Amino acid sequence: MALALLRSNDFAERVNQTSSEGDLRSLEIEILNYLETRPADVVKTMIALIACYIKLDDIKNAEVMLERCYSHVNGNVPFYLELFKAAIKNRKGNTKEAVEILRKLLKDNTLIERERISALVSLAVYNSNLSNYEEIHKVVLELWNMVCPNSKIDFDDNSFYSRVSQYTDEEPLIRVMSILESYLNGKELLKDQTYSDIYEYIKDYSNNNQDIDDVIPYEDIDIEFPDIKYFSLKIISKPMSIEEEFDLELYIYKLIISKYPGVLVLVNVIGNSRVSN
Repeated sequence: MALALLRSNDFAERVNQTSSEGDLRSLEIEILNYLETRPADVVKTMIALIACYIKLDDIKNAEVMLERCYSHVNGNVPFYLELFKAAIKNRKGNTKEAVEILRKLLKDNTLIERERISALVSLAVYNSNLSNYEEIHKVVLELWNMVCPNSKIDFDDNSFYSRVSQYTDEEPLIRVMSILESYLNGKELLKDQTYSDIYEYIKDYSNNNQDIDDVIPYEDIDIEFPDIKYFSLKIISKPMSIEEEFDLELYIYKLIISKYPGVLVLVNVIGNSRVSN
């Protein structure tokens, strides 16, 4: 039994450390062959295989294996099975369901540090997919207080990224932290009276426009010249075509220019057709 458990843990670790599609496919075959021996650690082995499929973006097989794995569970559902269920929901565009799964999972006070950090990072990522910036902030605050207690969020603190990356992929975390930093910087820019007035003006307009769900203050960085930063408004709209998004973007630009000539504000319309349901 001990050797079997060691084998399943070895599979999970190898999946975590493998990135190339060819190596992951080879590992998939190895795990499938091991499962044919009907090992005692079948659930843990299946969970490793689900992780492999998710890394391959093979959601169809991940979902099939997920259902098979649930049929083998006796008693409490393993943490990573629920975590991967949420990941599959997100990949299929059901991100709101994925968020609810993780919120429920995080209510479990018995989660160990590795599990809670993994769930919080995933929750932050899914909220970024939904453009829920305040929720991203709340989740990252909880994560930060776990990893770096009694300190304020520091986006340049490498020790934070190093600690969290022990348990989960660093790339999604860096992306979410960058989004949060731009959002918080955008809110900070609202201390400028002109920017605040423009934000409130467009916010008032959006309240009378059924096509707009939210207006988010943001700080955009020039791609070619990173030192140059701009005040930006992200307009979260109802589902619409790219052409309709462009037309709304142009109209809002015209509203700003007509009332605040000479003030540079970027506008980015994000239709809910591009935000997971």
